[in-house]
Amino acid sequence: MIKSVKIQSTVMAQSADDELMIAEQVAALLSISLATVRQWTSQRRIPYVKLSRKVVRYSPKALKELIQSKTFTERRDESNENQSLKRRRKKMSQSFSPCDVDNMIARAKRDTLDI
Repeated sequence: MIKSVKIQSTVMAQSADDELMIAEQVAALLSISLATVRQWTSQRRIPYVKLSRKVVRYSPKALKELIQSKTFTERRDESNENQSLKRRRKKMSQSFSPCDVDNMIARAKRDTLDI
């Protein structure tokens, strides 16, 4: 029995970061409510370990990986966004010339005045 205690203490010392967390700890870590943790667990939006029918725990390592995967560090390239906008504007300007727009406005005015 003394041997098993020694082994357990060694394992615990090596894996303090790998201790499983309870839902309350996850809620505090993510700054969300306990109800949200439970909802996300049932929706399988966050990783969890089901030890028994009623006992659910969370791995800090898996939660850190989830946070990393959901973290955006770079802004979108504005030049790509501007190019996309320019392409859309160019496409729209090719659709109708200013004369076409003036003709459409004149036709709409005639149609509304005739009614």
